[in-house]
Amino acid sequence: MIRNWVSGRYEKTNVKKGWLPLHPTVYIKKECMDKWGLYDESYKIAADSDLLVRYLYEADLKVHYLNKYIVKMRMGGLSTDAGKSKQKWGRI
Repeated sequence: MIRNWVSGRYEKTNVKKGWLPLHPTVYIKKECMDKWGLYDESYKIAADSDLLVRYLYEADLKVHYLNKYIVKMRMGGLSTDAGKSKQKWGRI
């Protein structure tokens, strides 16, 4: 299975609707991480989503869109398993 996902330009309102960039494509300055925190590892499979919501929506960080492919990854994993979708935001 191949998934060709192009995010397009960032709009804060889309985060509220559930849109997030793929976390491997996001680069964050250390100063931002020091201020807004690291991954919350108490989330079973949504630590990346939690981090991105905090940074993009709550912290309202400035975003630059790079119109290039920078990550190639395989499909699969817990977060894409429909049977485990209820666990996505559950804590340990």
